[in-house]
Amino acid sequence: KNLGLVVIERKIYIQHVFDDHLTKGDTYTCLTEGAALLRMSQCKLAMICLFQEHKPRLPPNTVTYFDQGLKQDHRIPLFYVLFKIHKDPWMTRPVVSFCGSFRNLFSKWLDDQMKRLLPLAITYLKDSFQFLKEADDLGRLPTNAHLFSPDPLGMYNSIMWPHSPDVFRTLSLTHISH
Repeated sequence: KNLGLVVIERKIYIQHVFDDHLTKGDTYTCLTEGAALLRMSQCKLAMICLFQEHKPRLPPNTVTYFDQGLKQDHRIPLFYVLFKIHKDPWMTRPVVSFCGSFRNLFSKWLDDQMKRLLPLAITYLKDSFQFLKEADDLGRLPTNAHLFSPDPLGMYNSIMWPHSPDVFRTLSLTHISH
């Protein structure tokens, strides 16, 4: 795990992409190029409209960020898999890279806004050092106690874009960007 580079034949890699992910009809849907472009343009239009609707209430630095970002060329998100060779049998983790894409413009802003809210949550831990200190302060735990950690990275691929404008709208209305 996290031991570095994995080299695999392209043919085997592509086979795993299809067998492990793209042919799973309960998770992925095959779209024509036209349908995919239509969905991306609908998403882009919805997010631009949302920004325009709330632009008068956003701070100047946020308006500048979006105005400049909207003028840039954006790339199409990329899908790829990472091999988990420490599993037996091997498994793959799907990744959708939004870096440089239109949605990345909004997700960077949303990430910044969410980071401002995190310290308000009573379950927030700044880092592993804080966890270790607090766990040590608990003293001896009962024998039936279980410590666990969630895998929030695994949730990202399941967040649907229609939900994003609602989050953006809620955050804008609560003025956390000030």
